[in-house]
Amino acid sequence: MAKEKKPKELKLTFEQLIAMHQQQRALIESLANQENLVRNLIRETQATQDALNEIRKTKKLANILVPLGSGVFSYAKLADTSEVKMEIGGNVFESTPISKAINKLEDRKAGFERNLKQIIERKRKAIAFITQLEQLIAEAQRKAREQVQGVA
Repeated sequence: MAKEKKPKELKLTFEQLIAMHQQQRALIESLANQENLVRNLIRETQATQDALNEIRKTKKLANILVPLGSGVFSYAKLADTSEVKMEIGGNVFESTPISKAINKLEDRKAGFERNLKQIIERKRKAIAFITQLEQLIAEAQRKAREQVQGVA
């Protein structure tokens, strides 16, 4: 018969528990910020796909409103409704058919969604761990109170 292994006992000070708790809180906050960033990227990618679908339906030389940034827009005439310029990295652009651009954006969005799922899972685990830490902290505080009351 194999011997049953006892779980290893780990002793932590109260200060170490508090430090771990603070570390997990910071991790959760960082993950929440990452989650918001990725959600915004997904929304932006979807809005771009929607805009490309609208351009595909639009006639050439139609007036469109073009965002210039900081809430400033300008009217422009749409010269080509079959392709767009897509950044391929390092401020380098290539002409891409709209249907291919939409597909590339769909792939990009799928990557963002996979990333989002990973972030959410890491956040869930961090929250579960922080719950365990809070229980340990509460238990340590209870024991400390009992020791103080026992001395008095």
